[in-house]
Amino acid sequence: MAFELRKKILGFIGSEKEYPVLAGFVIGFYLMAFYYSHNLELFSWQQFLFFIGYYVVFPTFVITAAWYFLKKGRFKKYVRQVIFVLAAAFFTFFVLQNLILKHSYVKIFFLALFLIVLISFKFNNYKAGFVLIFFMAFFPMAAIGNQIYTNFQNSPEWNKQPDAILNAKFIQKPNVYYLQVDGYASVSAFKNKYYHFDNSAFEHKLSEKGFTLYEDFRSNYKSTLMSNASCFNMKHHYSRQNAGFKTARDYIVGENPVLEIFKSNGYKTFFITERPYLIMNRPDVKYDYANFTQAELPYFKDGWDSFKEIAPELKRQILKNKQTRNFMFVEKLTPSHIEWNENNSKGVEEERNAYLKRVRETNVWLDDVLSFIISNEPTAIIILGADHGGIVGYSSTSKTYANITDPQQLQSIFGAQMAIRWNSAKASEYGSHLKTSVNLFRVLFSHMSGDKKYLNSLQPDISYNNSTISDEQKIYKAIE
Repeated sequence: MAFELRKKILGFIGSEKEYPVLAGFVIGFYLMAFYYSHNLELFSWQQFLFFIGYYVVFPTFVITAAWYFLKKGRFKKYVRQVIFVLAAAFFTFFVLQNLILKHSYVKIFFLALFLIVLISFKFNNYKAGFVLIFFMAFFPMAAIGNQIYTNFQNSPEWNKQPDAILNAKFIQKPNVYYLQVDGYASVSAFKNKYYHFDNSAFEHKLSEKGFTLYEDFRSNYKSTLMSNASCFNMKHHYSRQNAGFKTARDYIVGENPVLEIFKSNGYKTFFITERPYLIMNRPDVKYDYANFTQAELPYFKDGWDSFKEIAPELKRQILKNKQTRNFMFVEKLTPSHIEWNENNSKGVEEERNAYLKRVRETNVWLDDVLSFIISNEPTAIIILGADHGGIVGYSSTSKTYANITDPQQLQSIFGAQMAIRWNSAKASEYGSHLKTSVNLFRVLFSHMSGDKKYLNSLQPDISYNNSTISDEQKIYKAIE
């Protein structure tokens, strides 16, 4: 059987027949498989159809048109060479765009194109390349299959509540603002040996504004998606936040218990973000208002290059919606964390300095925004929280995929900012239960409903980390 397959492959490669349509299809098939093997969480039908046109239809049309016009003319002898050059050029351009996604890939492409043209004078049997690419596609396809299988193994009902909190009725209905500052470390974390940063001036400003600071607060997970998925669903997912074709983003901005409870109590909901990171898979957004529309979303990568100033928009929405009860989730994607990739890292100390510079800039932004909210909404509940820590003390975030036991290193990863400006002194009866982000909204809703029974179903205040052992991911309790 193997001999017959080899014979057919060699016959295909050595035949005189040209396959321009197959050229475009093979390129597109591999590139789509390659992209989704690394970005399956960003899948949407709109994006998939765009990729069909971009990766398959477009190169197929160009290559086939070139073949059609050349095959009968005086340039007939160059048909195979032209197909080779076009196919290799499309493939190279798409790969560079996927891997680099910066303007520099265009310069690299033209250099590669020059080399492709030179090679084509010596070797232009593009069908040999197609066979290679076809077999290469098995690797990303296997990765996609494994991810889909794993997702379908996860429970789609992990966010079901253990009590009747979905029926909570608020006895007080202040406007609620959740300002999430990505990667902003906790009060305690700033004092440890890795951060070694004096943030007391800003913390004093928060206290003067009436905020309660939760100094040892931490996240339950170390990534934005995992942390927010558990926070907005008030449940642990144990790093299994994706279930079926529903991903963390769907659980964060789509249907979730937090939005359901706010809406059942007559609240208008807002999602205001600097970058469309949380909606890049084009989920069914259940917020009444979002400052990014699907039409504005790019089709490549995670949307990090799309940016909007959110302070003016937040202020505009506050002034515009004075007559409604509002919940606003505002995502400020700074100070973020240290560099993800070790190859791009500037080293432990430089990464620390860059992070702390962003902290100072974020403090200025927060001072302005918080002052505006308080002056216009003096009775509002304002939550200033982070999704995880800044991971300072490492050369890159990728280094945290290990079995970490050092308490200060764990604090650097999970120690997350949490400061709340409550609307009454009685809130301390509820706020004392607040230790990790998975219980943030359960504590809030207990306070707003005046019903302490919801505190009986608090989730365990455990922080989970992922360690990589060989090629396997292991989830373990990092902080109990």
